[in-house]
Amino acid sequence: MESREPIKISVLGSTGSIGTQVLDVVRRLGPDSVRVVGLGAQLNAELLIEQAREFKPELVCIGEGKLCERVATALEGTGVSACCGVGGFDELATLPRADRIVVSVAGTPGLSPTLKAIEAGKSVALASKEVLVAAGHLVMDAAKRNNVPVLPIDSEHSAIFQCLNGENGRCIEKIFLTASGGAFRNTPKEKLAKVTAEQALAHPTW
Repeated sequence: MESREPIKISVLGSTGSIGTQVLDVVRRLGPDSVRVVGLGAQLNAELLIEQAREFKPELVCIGEGKLCERVATALEGTGVSACCGVGGFDELATLPRADRIVVSVAGTPGLSPTLKAIEAGKSVALASKEVLVAAGHLVMDAAKRNNVPVLPIDSEHSAIFQCLNGENGRCIEKIFLTASGGAFRNTPKEKLAKVTAEQALAHPTW
């Protein structure tokens, strides 16, 4: 049987909840199935350094410029290159060897690397809902133009994607999302009537 080349991935937001789960999956599958070629984090330099030593990507990026020297010094002699600043995420998103880019950067900072990855012809595994909320039309237009898949990998948008898999999307008129969490998840029913708009909007809205 002919062996397949491992999928090569770059993980933006590798030290966060989704990023660490992605790397757990990589560990289980092993390097014959998936290899990490890029890792990026905003602030957690220590965990990023640990991940770089374990997975030995070709490039890591720390978003906070003040931490760049710490990361670069720690990785001297490992063969792992380091860059810093949010522009470095664009570099991670366009690594020539990467087949798929995992974007789990919190908020809209994930938009630029998402678009850069798509324009470079990389498939995108997207955990950042805010990217689609803020600029979904730009992202999906770019994906269609470049014939690049955008795969949702977190929470509600992934659940919808999985439910629609194999179905005819043209037959679906509406989709209802239930409130699975939120600021009032544990609030007794008798107190919900007194909730203010300010309290409700203190929770992320999209």
